[in-house]
Amino acid sequence: MSGKRKLHYSRASVLAMLADGPKRITDIAGSKSPPTVARARAVVDELMREGAVSVVSIGVSRRFALAGWQEPVEQFVRRTLEDCVPTVDGCMLWSGKNVSDDGYPIGRYLGRSVSLRKLIHEVSAGTPLPGSHFIETTCGNPKCLEPDHLVQVTRSAKLKGHAKPMSQRWKTAMAKRRGSMLDESMVAHIRASDKSLRELSKELGGIPQSTISQVRSGRTWKTYTASPFQGLIDGRKAA
Repeated sequence: MSGKRKLHYSRASVLAMLADGPKRITDIAGSKSPPTVARARAVVDELMREGAVSVVSIGVSRRFALAGWQEPVEQFVRRTLEDCVPTVDGCMLWSGKNVSDDGYPIGRYLGRSVSLRKLIHEVSAGTPLPGSHFIETTCGNPKCLEPDHLVQVTRSAKLKGHAKPMSQRWKTAMAKRRGSMLDESMVAHIRASDKSLRELSKELGGIPQSTISQVRSGRTWKTYTASPFQGLIDGRKAA
């Protein structure tokens, strides 16, 4: 019997077992008996000292693996989905605690943080996600990882229906103004004047009448609000 145990826990048998993938020490020992586990652990410790075996983390458990082993991405995705909580709506909800600022599931793969929605979609689709695209869920649940619910969308589609923050709208308006042939004093003059488009165009050095019309109607320079004293200021300048 002892000979069989030595053969089972030999260096070669342990390495052969780990060639199939990471194992718990009880899997290597084939038993949960403390004496049996101790004998198996002695062989594993010797292989670790030689650098042939290392400890890896898979989910929340620690296992022994051949040195340099990396979990295949397909296995990582399968394990991640197995840890999800299914719902009656067909969703697979992320049960982990790590999420992004937007509430999207975050996991660790090969020692780095990854977007689980992006990774699962790429594995399911068999192609990398284009840099200009994002992942959204058809069910609307940010924690859902069901592959059939994950779709790639462009940035414009992602932002569609979401009001832009005031700060972003202000920056956009300012950027457009910097590239404009008008300045605030000219805009104020256009909106305060009763002159025709042709007269204003000539007065303002040939500014296109279409541009003046858009300013006057408010289609451009929407965020600009003239000072209530603008007329008085213009009058003083003219004087």
